[in-house]
Amino acid sequence: MDTQRNVARISSLFSTEERTRELESIIALKSRQISRLQKEVKSLLRIQQQQANTIENSFHDSRELEDRLHTYETRAKSDERAIKSLQEKLAEVTSSYQRILASYTNSVEEKRSSTASATKKAVPTPKAAVKKLEPVPSKDKLTNSGTTIVLPTSPLMGPLSPLRPSSSDGIVSPVAVASARAASQDDFRGTFSGRATLDSIIQFVRICSIMTEKHTDNEVTVANEAGRLIGAHVSTLFIYNREKDELEMKVKSSTRGKPTKFPANCGLVGHVTKNDVITRVSLPKENPHYDSRWDDRNGGPNIRINPTSLLYVPIHSNHELVGVLQFMHLNRQFSEDDETLMHLMEDIAGGFVRNHQLTERFRNDRLRDVQLIEACKLISGELDISELASTIVYNATIVCGAEECRLYLIDVNTKELVSVNQDTAECRYAMSQGIVGFVATTGQQVNITDVKSDSRFDPVVDQAPGKPAASLMCLPIKNENEETLGVISLINRKDNLPFSPFDVSTLSSLVQHIYTALSNAELFHKTLLGFNAALSTQQKYQVLLEVAESLTSQLDENKLIQFIMRRARELVNAERCSLFLMDEDHNELRSKVAEGTDEEIRVPMNMGIAGHVAATGSTLNIIEAYDDPRFNIEVDKRTGYKTRNILCMPIYNDEDKVIGVTQLINKFNGRFSQEDEEILKAFSIFCNITLRNAKLYKQAIQSQYKTQALLDVTMAISSEKSMQPLLKSIMKHARRCVKADRASLFLLDPFNGELRSQVAEGVEEIIIPVTDGIVGHVASTGEEVILTDAYGDERFSPLVDEMTGYKTKSVLCLPLRTDDGKIIGVTQMINKREGFFSQEDKALLKAFATFASRSVAQVLQSVPKPLKMASISDDPRFIPTEADKKAVLSWSFDALSYTREDLIRLVLAMFDIFGITKGFNIPPDRLFNLIVAISKAYRDVPYHNFWHAVDVTQVVFLFMWYGSTIRMTLSSLDIFATLVAALCHDIDHGGLNNAFHVKAQTPLALLYKDTSVLETHHCSRTISILSEVDNDILSELSEEQVASLWKTLISAILSTDMSLHFHLVKEFENIVQVERSFDASKQEHRKLLADMVLKCADISNVIKPFPIAKKWAEIICQEFFAQGDMERERGIAVSPLMNRQTVVIPQMQLGFINSICVPIFSLFSVFDNSLTPIQTNLKKNVEEWNKVLQQGYQ
Repeated sequence: MDTQRNVARISSLFSTEERTRELESIIALKSRQISRLQKEVKSLLRIQQQQANTIENSFHDSRELEDRLHTYETRAKSDERAIKSLQEKLAEVTSSYQRILASYTNSVEEKRSSTASATKKAVPTPKAAVKKLEPVPSKDKLTNSGTTIVLPTSPLMGPLSPLRPSSSDGIVSPVAVASARAASQDDFRGTFSGRATLDSIIQFVRICSIMTEKHTDNEVTVANEAGRLIGAHVSTLFIYNREKDELEMKVKSSTRGKPTKFPANCGLVGHVTKNDVITRVSLPKENPHYDSRWDDRNGGPNIRINPTSLLYVPIHSNHELVGVLQFMHLNRQFSEDDETLMHLMEDIAGGFVRNHQLTERFRNDRLRDVQLIEACKLISGELDISELASTIVYNATIVCGAEECRLYLIDVNTKELVSVNQDTAECRYAMSQGIVGFVATTGQQVNITDVKSDSRFDPVVDQAPGKPAASLMCLPIKNENEETLGVISLINRKDNLPFSPFDVSTLSSLVQHIYTALSNAELFHKTLLGFNAALSTQQKYQVLLEVAESLTSQLDENKLIQFIMRRARELVNAERCSLFLMDEDHNELRSKVAEGTDEEIRVPMNMGIAGHVAATGSTLNIIEAYDDPRFNIEVDKRTGYKTRNILCMPIYNDEDKVIGVTQLINKFNGRFSQEDEEILKAFSIFCNITLRNAKLYKQAIQSQYKTQALLDVTMAISSEKSMQPLLKSIMKHARRCVKADRASLFLLDPFNGELRSQVAEGVEEIIIPVTDGIVGHVASTGEEVILTDAYGDERFSPLVDEMTGYKTKSVLCLPLRTDDGKIIGVTQMINKREGFFSQEDKALLKAFATFASRSVAQVLQSVPKPLKMASISDDPRFIPTEADKKAVLSWSFDALSYTREDLIRLVLAMFDIFGITKGFNIPPDRLFNLIVAISKAYRDVPYHNFWHAVDVTQVVFLFMWYGSTIRMTLSSLDIFATLVAALCHDIDHGGLNNAFHVKAQTPLALLYKDTSVLETHHCSRTISILSEVDNDILSELSEEQVASLWKTLISAILSTDMSLHFHLVKEFENIVQVERSFDASKQEHRKLLADMVLKCADISNVIKPFPIAKKWAEIICQEFFAQGDMERERGIAVSPLMNRQTVVIPQMQLGFINSICVPIFSLFSVFDNSLTPIQTNLKKNVEEWNKVLQQGYQ
């Protein structure tokens, strides 16, 4: 009866109608995939046709266009053939599965007949016949009887073999194929019955068949689905690369892991790969081939899963090894049934993996086609010769996946190769030089996998500067007559593979467009020259305005000036041009552009034509240069050039001050006209704008670098305890900031009357008598010295130059002083790399000299000095109480109602509540000393004082305490840094804003180059105070912690600059709302959040209860009005918000709230919606200020 029930169940489950429906569903799904693929190809063909039409409309040459698009049409036909092939393979797969169905249907029918006969005979079934059949019996149970399940060959996935040889527990024990035949079809009642086996295979095929082309994790899906069928806890796929003989572990694209590649002989997986045998391991760690570095990497490179059993299954496609499936159990063993099922599925899985690889390759080929079309479009559409070369180079590297591209054109007059690469100046090479020369001479295509082994290789021409070449693909650029006009060379594929024939074919297609683009650009350039010659005056002004618009987008000063002068010369049709900029430090003009000479020209302000124009501000239009007594004929004598006529005009800045001179020489066809003067006059106005933008950009970059240098020095002071390495670090950063060639630092030995070098670049230790040389003079007198000509100064000693052969030209030398003014040494910078040392360089070196002086004083203290202040435990005034903790946790906190001593205690309470003191092992007395030192460093000004600092710190504390999202995001170190930043963010503020310092050109503005003047000063003072031994609260932190803290702290303080307000808001909005990419694991994102916390706290008066907010508004206006009075007294334009005669406080507050506060606090509340008092109080205060405004403010 059991047998009959089983036969009936099998018959119902494997009915022909049901399996047919299932296979029809699979076929329909595959058909939809093929249809979608056809649509994509048709869409690609439509794009190709549209772009072909665009090119045709541009160049009106249909015959050339047909040749140009022939490559794409051929590739499209190839795509269609590939689709047709896939359709045929799908039909064959369908036919294979139908044969499987027919085979099993026949088997079931035969079983039904045999069972019926057995029932009639009433022969009892022996127990041995119904005993569970082991799919892979042990060696002593092997028999030669029985039948085998024969799976047909799949055209797509190769032969679906029966059982393959296997290995159990790491011991290879081949099982004869005949053992599979012993598994009779009567034994479907086992753990893996015939029905279950086929169902598993069909289910696996169904899931893997619906994997889409766009899905990037198809290979991982194959492994996961295979593992699911045998209940594996962890499934992994290793792809085998036969060419490189390596394995690659595949991971999901959504995870942070990266594919791991390693040699194919590593670990147990490598052993399985080499033996190509299924292996089941019960005790992995006892297996001699097992290596957790390769066999247990699923948890990550440093995390181990430690499985209890492993099952390795090699997978194949068309009898070729594709990879290895690895399955893991964490608490049980894999069975022989699991192994049997994997025997049946290994080739199916291999087929799906190989199919995905082929699909991926096909998709990459289509992507290459799209890139090629886009590249041809960009190259063909570029008509500016100066930009065409960079467009060609960039797109060639993208399309062919190369690291470098070099472009050469042939000069038919000199028979030379001319490089037209943007990163290097124009270079000329012999036609026979290197592989490039070979291609240029012969017109042959070259594809070399190892260039260094090629006798034609010449590194000068065949590789990019500083980038060694490994492989090289070089093609000629030919015209329609097959004449070689140039060469394009691609160097090193990015994936370190040699260039393929497909790459050569792709570049060949691109080269056709390169020749056409070069021809069109040359034709356009000639047409443009002719057009310019015929332009009317009004049209020339239009061209001038267009040029001016393009100038505003360039910030690189050198490129900018070259572009300015080239356009100026073209506009007025002159032979040569020059541009001189004012060097106010040396009262002379310095050439930035001087066509016809490689030398820098320096002209005194009262000498020559340019000097006269710069000194007087007048325009000179000289008809005969040699007849003018102001003309300097020496330049012509030295260069052999003949100057006929000159047009020279000053460049004015916004303050009507001459900042430079532009000079045009030798007008073609006559003399410079009045019209030329008017054009150049208008052009000079735009020159001022662009030069100013470039200067501001350069200053911003220098300020950023200087801030980073100061931060690096600060971290060095915090981490380095030895004096000499510390001083070397300080001087290295100082030399880079002032752009000097060499730097030195001497310490004074008062007992022997000598100066001993601690840093002396280029030489060993130097000992100089305190009376000798520039350094001796500075050490003796304390004078700060700047020399433009060292040998022209009688104080200079040339002894060191004579010993080293070095030539000293310019010098900047300053004394090192202690805090009480005592000279302890000298610091010296030698040879400014560009020009001479300036007052700005001196101010900057002073900052580094201060660091050096304090570092010397600190390191020389062999025993730390005792604390200067009493222990905190000795004074109950500074011990936080419960009332203090309750006060700082209130949104109604009023800092103005407390004394200085109270505020110190309240700050200690904030640190105590967050557990910072204990968490970072901060000595309480040092924290107390630090807070006291900070309180004393704040000045007695109306608003930016210690009360404001504590008020801001308390709001930062509230944000991080009540803001659940903020508190979970920031680390304890971030919270520590942000609290300290809040306490120090306005330290040593003088009550005058950045705009005043810049307008008045105060020493701070000069030191910090008008960029974030006060904020950078606050950072500097913070660094200085925290570096004191008594205030060192960072002593127990690691070097990494200290570096991280300084970065967060300095960034937060700099973010309080109001000029950076909108930039900060925009950056935070992009990450939080637009891109939604905020990641708490990234320090840069947490640092940005800390910036926002302090920024919002710094303007948080507006979210306090109205009586408190009103008091703060009145206090800040006191400070503003005091600045306005000072501006008025100095004759400086009074800032709008500082004028007590025009400002109405309620109006000012409402404007500030609506334009500044509402947007940033709204964004801040979106990030952390638990801070509800922000919006509530902000709304109430707007209402209250409106009432005050309506009632009349008193």
